Amino acid sequence: MPEQQNDKLTWKQYSNIVTNLATFHQRAIIVPFRKGWGKNSLCRSCACAFILIFLWATFTRDNIMYVWLILWTLSYAQLRGQANKLAGQIHSWYDGDTVGLGSNQKTAKMLYEPVMVAIAGLIAREIYLEYGLPTAGLPTFLLTGCFTLPLVESVKQAIWDRRLDDMNDAKMEQESLVREYRDRYGK
Repeated sequence: MPEQQNDKLTWKQYSNIVTNLATFHQRAIIVPFRKGWGKNSLCRSCACAFILIFLWATFTRDNIMYVWLILWTLSYAQLRGQANKLAGQIHSWYDGDTVGLGSNQKTAKMLYEPVMVAIAGLIAREIYLEYGLPTAGLPTFLLTGCFTLPLVESVKQAIWDRRLDDMNDAKMEQESLVREYRDRYGK
């Protein structure tokens, strides 16, 4: 008898969707502001980021978002070339170094970048309001980065920490197996 499929999303599926959308939004903001990307980190998520910027510009009718899209695309093309040159020297999924925000990349990505994006969003909002433009376009796009940038970085850090724990567990298991082997076979 075939199992009934449950059409409801599980918590894990929902969190994966949210994380992916946040990653697309993060890429749509930070690509012009980082250097030293891995070649794989500029693939699918950046294609989705391009689509996100285009759709945001279309639905908000903010022509300045199209300027952002052009600048973003030029930055992406330059970074893509750099990533191909750096292939084999850095992790292929590395999402770049922050530029001019200190040497501690974790702090820069979790704190400084979101603050800088928030300031840019607030400045854009004030300019839009001064000229009577709707703020749903670029200002809101940047201000939402206050949430998506640290979310993506915290998820990546949690994944990294889990990998480190797994490596440590594997090391301890290997040492235990070696001890047991020596005890059992006397070698």
